[in-house]
Amino acid sequence: MNKKYSLICLACFINSAYALTGDFSFKDNLLEIPCIIDQVKLECSIDTGSAFTAVSSDEFLSYKKIGSINHQGASGSIIKSDKIEINSLSLAGSMFSTMDVARFEPRYQLPTTLGLDVFNLSHTWDFVKNRLDFGPIPESLNKVESLIKYNLINIPITVSDLTINAAWDTGASLSVVDIKIVENNSEDFDFVRTINNGSDSTGTTMKVNMYKLKTMKISNMVFKDLLVVAVDLSGPRSVMKDFPAVFLGHNVMRGHVWQFDLKKNLWGIR
Repeated sequence: MNKKYSLICLACFINSAYALTGDFSFKDNLLEIPCIIDQVKLECSIDTGSAFTAVSSDEFLSYKKIGSINHQGASGSIIKSDKIEINSLSLAGSMFSTMDVARFEPRYQLPTTLGLDVFNLSHTWDFVKNRLDFGPIPESLNKVESLIKYNLINIPITVSDLTINAAWDTGASLSVVDIKIVENNSEDFDFVRTINNGSDSTGTTMKVNMYKLKTMKISNMVFKDLLVVAVDLSGPRSVMKDFPAVFLGHNVMRGHVWQFDLKKNLWGIR
């Protein structure tokens, strides 16, 4: 069973300047926003690095299993979850109906998470005011062939004079760079320290090295002395052409306004 979900709102996005708005916040390295799932009020984590939405509240334990969903973190660890169907999800004034989601087992102690499946229209992320707007964005922004690849938002960036694909990942507190790029361009990365208790989106503990990247360019923005962690992404990059070599996290997003239209393949930063 794999039902499509529909987006219901009083003011349609098409040919309308009206935007549905909600405020988000940062808590314990998570990006959170209030949401309501089948009348249950929750603080939901936002993870555009996840293809699907997942619930973890005990309120959903009685829902019938209709399938399975696997979620793999950066460590390679895989969480196998039940797929269930919810009746409604409301977020920032918009409502999604009849939606398939994953159900995390309580033992994983993971938060209810909104994935990329609820951000498939045009939207603006204001990391100055910490506000999310669903609504039209300017047609004059950057256009790419396809913003969505491998169920990730992909944008071109420049690191070490290399133009590469980067995933825009609200589930990452620090930006992640493939360890091969660090090793092959060591003059652009200064070692900072080793993090022994890092974790990925499955909650699996990871030991990673942190570096200071001298320069990263995104559109017309230049980021200097940016903290990143190096992770071995050779697995997915060896089997998936153009799989992102960088995952952009909160430390790139903060202080800027990001806009995406996933249907028209438009994006921008200011």
